[in-house]
This record gives sequence, C-alpha cells and structure tokens, in this order.
Amino acid sequence: MSFDGDTLGDGASGTFTANNIETYDRNTNLINYGNMGSVTIRGYTAVTIGSVYTYCSHYWNYAGSLTITGIVNNINISGDINLLGRGLSGVFYKGDLRLYAGGSITVGNLNLSNLTYAVFDGGGKSYIEGLLTGSDGNPASGLGNIGTKLRTPAGKTIYYKPEASPALNGQSFVLASPAGVPGEGGLLKPKPKGTVVRFY
Repeated sequence: MSFDGDTLGDGASGTFTANNIETYDRNTNLINYGNMGSVTIRGYTAVTIGSVYTYCSHYWNYAGSLTITGIVNNINISGDINLLGRGLSGVFYKGDLRLYAGGSITVGNLNLSNLTYAVFDGGGKSYIEGLLTGSDGNPASGLGNIGTKLRTPAGKTIYYKPEASPALNGQSFVLASPAGVPGEGGLLKPKPKGTVVRFY
C-alpha cells in the first residue's frame, strides 16, 4: 500500500492524516513470499497518524514494513506501531520502521519487540513520548535490550521521557547507525524538562 503526495513530481504537497492504518494479507500460495502488508507514505508536507498495524497470515512470509519518507516538516504517530505478523506455521515475523522527515519525528509508545528495527532520521529532533519497550518485550533498560534495533544517524538525537521509561534511569546511550552498526549512530537521551521563568 502506497500513498504519494507528489504524484505529479512537482514537490511535496498536503498533509497526510489517518486515525489508524491496518493492513492484512493472506496468501495461499505457499512458495510466494515477500514483505506483505507494507505501507509507504511519501511526498507530503507533514504526516499525522494514530496507530499502525501490519499483518500477514502465511507460512513463509514477513509482516509489512512502514516507511515514511520525503516529508517536508513533521511526522507524528501517536498510537501503537505494531509491525508484527504471525505466519500460519506459528512463526512470528516483523517489519521495519523507517521514518525520514525534514522536521521533527514524534511517536507515542515504541515497542521494539514488534518490529525488526526502527530508523529515526529527522531534520529536527526526534521524540519517544511514551514507553520504550526493548526487544525482549520488557521496558527498555539500556543497550542490553535495545541493541541495534533503535537507530539514528550520528550527530542526531532521539529523546525519551524519563517518567514514561523509568527503567532507563535517565541515562544517555549511543545508538546504532541506520545501517545497524553498533555505536556509530546518534544518541538516545532523556528529554529535558521545561523551565518556568517568573518575572516580578
């Protein structure tokens, strides 16, 4: 499934807005495999989505990936991001999350056990506003259960809320690069709290 805001090739236009995106694929051809239920959103000025769920029901398949790219300003996904699918064989497969924006990238909860990896590449700051869950399904507590699944380019930062992810203990971590190379990406840091200035 693809949504293109630049179908004429003359530049990004409009805002893409969806309460929820849910894809489902059932394939009875057991030798035909690939990424099923994938979603690509490109060429918009901004993207605002509630939740995303991709699903496949197939013996030898992968759940769909979500790619949002070529966005001029901000990407905001406020709900769940579940790119986990279960094949008929009982094996679970996962899709990739790739977010590219000229502005900021903001997500709510991010469960790394429901995807293969997540790339945040924004021209502005990136934020995880809710709970960050590690690859083992437990609250993220450090690189031990984040590993290379959360990625951002060197020189960029993903901020998390300490009160939403207390197991991280307010610490900062060097993440993997978008290619998945450990220690060669940007930072995961606690989001600074706002400052109130009073004038008398």
